[in-house]
Amino acid sequence: MIDCAPEMFQLNPHLSSLSEAGETTEMCAFSAALRCVSSTMQNKIISSESDRVGVLFYNTSESKNPASFPGIFLMLPLDIPDAPGIREIERHAKNPQVFKEK
Repeated sequence: MIDCAPEMFQLNPHLSSLSEAGETTEMCAFSAALRCVSSTMQNKIISSESDRVGVLFYNTSESKNPASFPGIFLMLPLDIPDAPGIREIERHAKNPQVFKEK
């Protein structure tokens, strides 16, 4: 579960990443959380291939979940991690403002 409150999208000087050019850039907590999810999914593929992982966002303007709860968006249902799911997570981690605007 990842919080999608507006504060999660503010750049945080305590969170940084190394760009492809070798520069350090600030990132928001939302991106940091998604990078952790991506790393966990990759590790699960290698070490625990039968474990299941799901990704759920809350505090969202759009709702997508089986119970139709407001403000809950199920991005990846509980399943064995795979490359397409990891790519989707990483796409949102790289462009958090696009996700926020949506």
